[in-house]
Amino acid sequence: MKNLKKIIYIVLLTVVSSCIFDKKHKNVDPFYTKKIYLDFQVLPLAKPIFMHYDKSYNEWFFEIPEFFKNKLYLENLKEIGIDNVYIYGKTNKRKRNLTNYKEGEFVYANKYSGISISKDLSKLEGELQIFPIDSTKSVFIEPERWFVINVSDNIIDAFFSKKKYDNYLKRKDISGKMYEIEKYHKEYRETGILPWFPDNIKEKLKK
Repeated sequence: MKNLKKIIYIVLLTVVSSCIFDKKHKNVDPFYTKKIYLDFQVLPLAKPIFMHYDKSYNEWFFEIPEFFKNKLYLENLKEIGIDNVYIYGKTNKRKRNLTNYKEGEFVYANKYSGISISKDLSKLEGELQIFPIDSTKSVFIEPERWFVINVSDNIIDAFFSKKKYDNYLKRKDISGKMYEIEKYHKEYRETGILPWFPDNIKEKLKK
């Protein structure tokens, strides 16, 4: 009985808290006010994309919704760029131990994400062949990649070349400004506002 009362109390408290919060920002899209999703702390980027914090790995990551043209999974990010409808940045190099790799096979890094192993020398568009770096021939370096996500058109572009990335930003008139994730997550928790939010949203959140 005590447990039932406790559950009812928690549910009522959640509903009341939600109502108060919704009333305070009833004219604001909930995308800009969400701070927790499931068990993850979140940071709104450009709608509909959030960053999520996985405390078990102490990493920030985000996934691209299914309706985007290409898939992209990003993890262990320290900073992110946002300019209007564009989200952009870089993934760092990292070692990958491919225990299922056999000598004579071909390994390819995809510019969007992931590594594939093939018995054939058949590099596809958007792939870069990589080679083992150790004596056991099982350790590979996944190369750094640059990406730009256009949330208005559901399009992702990715590059193994920084020069191509920089040219893309220039061509699209994207500022290239980067934000330190931990710093701005703290600001978001304290103020509920982020510098990349649209001006009309920031004005409503200040009230």
